[in-house]
Amino acid sequence: MLEEVQVGEDVAKLAAASLWPLNDDDVIDTLRMAHRLEQAAAALQARLVQQAVVRKLPARHGHRNTTGWLRSHLLLDPGPARELTERAAVLARHPELEQALLDGRVDTRQAIVIAAASDTVKAELTELGESGPADDGRVTHEATTTLIELADRLPAYQLRRVGERILAHVAPQLAEGADEQALARQEARAHRARAFTLSTPVWPRTRSGSSRE
Repeated sequence: MLEEVQVGEDVAKLAAASLWPLNDDDVIDTLRMAHRLEQAAAALQARLVQQAVVRKLPARHGHRNTTGWLRSHLLLDPGPARELTERAAVLARHPELEQALLDGRVDTRQAIVIAAASDTVKAELTELGESGPADDGRVTHEATTTLIELADRLPAYQLRRVGERILAHVAPQLAEGADEQALARQEARAHRARAFTLSTPVWPRTRSGSSRE
């Protein structure tokens, strides 16, 4: 606890320090350091929230869900509380992304984008059903690792675009089959949309209670 207080005091002193003596390079370096601290704090928050979930603290404190518990204890608005809850759940499912966030290799937005791409790859492989669980895990891990490596050059929105086609990069032969299945699903939806149903019209009842003939 004393260490946490000391860290908090050091960060507060740094934030309040005069910045005018810094040269341009120092400003950029310090800005990067502040961003790194922010991401490390976000990772710590997510880990603490997940620990609270494991210990069932929200329910023990009379809350129906984690979001409500966070709103109560941190005085958060609904949106940020929900985002923190979701981020904690995502990082808990993807420990390699949590570690990348702690190491400073990705930021929180990049981590969420990579997690979504990884989940999509896993779902596509499950639908194909052509490889075993070991192969599926290998391909999914390769996709995740590739996106983490790209995170030092691409912001989250560009990573999202790459993630949409990451299966074609790490397993092109499987991506072709996934594309064929996606096209088949689109054609099936279009066919259902063109269908129509004929039914006998229902006339409104008159005041006497009889229907129109």
